[in-house]
Amino acid sequence: MNKAGQTAVKQTGVTVPKIAVATYDVSGGADGTAGSHGLKVYIPAKAIITAAWVDVVTTFASANSTATLAVQVESSGDLIAASAINAAGNPWNAGIHGCLPGNFALDGNALTQVGMAAAGAASDIKTTAVREITIVTGVQTLTAGKANVFVEYVQSD
Repeated sequence: MNKAGQTAVKQTGVTVPKIAVATYDVSGGADGTAGSHGLKVYIPAKAIITAAWVDVVTTFASANSTATLAVQVESSGDLIAASAINAAGNPWNAGIHGCLPGNFALDGNALTQVGMAAAGAASDIKTTAVREITIVTGVQTLTAGKANVFVEYVQSD
């Protein structure tokens, strides 16, 4: 869905999840300055985001490698919380990286099947209005980097 004004309607019967794809490409001319960068791809109101991942095609860079990036839809850092591009294990190096929806942290205890399902569902995000996939950058201007953001969702009401 690429327009903020469109309305999506829940379908009954067998449906297929949708995947929204947005690209942030500093190397290709996108604005790398610190701030909020809407990617012009929208998730409809009342959508349930069940999974998301980022394919970093080109590793992100800044003058001192201290820039931060986050990815969000409904609220601040809800897909990927802000992390510095020089942090160990950061998701901004080339490769495929998971996001928060569809993933959850174990608390150190064995989970039952029901507990596992509850933990997984707790990581899902339901939009309250039409939302734009957004990259938020901070600390330093990015000088390079490209990422494709994939957001899987189903429509509810």
